[in-house]
Amino acid sequence: MTPFKVLAIIALVESGGDPYAVGDLHLGREHARGLYQIRPVVVRDVNRFAGTNYKISDCYDAGKSLQIAQLYLEHYCGTNATAEEYARVWNGGPRGMLSARTKRYWEEVKYLMEVHHVR
Repeated sequence: MTPFKVLAIIALVESGGDPYAVGDLHLGREHARGLYQIRPVVVRDVNRFAGTNYKISDCYDAGKSLQIAQLYLEHYCGTNATAEEYARVWNGGPRGMLSARTKRYWEEVKYLMEVHHVR
């Protein structure tokens, strides 16, 4: 499976499909932004390993935030991981598959994938 298919569902889980959504405001400047609720640490990480120059404000741009999310997932999961791997890494970071707390997130993503017939 490609991360693109899973990211369509992740956008629903994270922001309800709202590219201007904000979350985790208790984190101050490190709060989550956009469709995928990308935090600045993810932008910095992608810029570091991909040699890109994304800005935090790019998280509100649907196209650029998709690129950021895809680069992140492909870097940490590869290009042919399972939907579960992509979802749990997105939710829990590079070691998300090892975290029990990402299991519930995966169940929500899996349910929506079934409802929306994403294969």
